[in-house]
Amino acid sequence: MDLAQVVAFVKECLGVEVEMSGCKAPITTFIIEPFVPHDQEYYLSIVFDRLGYTISFSECGGIEIEENWDKVKTIFLPTEKPMTL
Repeated sequence: MDLAQVVAFVKECLGVEVEMSGCKAPITTFIIEPFVPHDQEYYLSIVFDRLGYTISFSECGGIEIEENWDKVKTIFLPTEKPMTL
């Protein structure tokens, strides 16, 4: 897909209402980044809730992350405690 096709796709989809888990809302944002050729993929996830941040990382990333979930390292950083090294 080239940039002109990406622009056309975004214009077509912006504002379209979608439903996920019973909630409906329009698509308002796209994150677009260029493809960079690479030999290895990593997995990084940062999830925040009111108790703190759950950060997960793995050297086995990409579409195979579910098959390699046992290799994911996860830490929890509580909101009320400062981060130190």
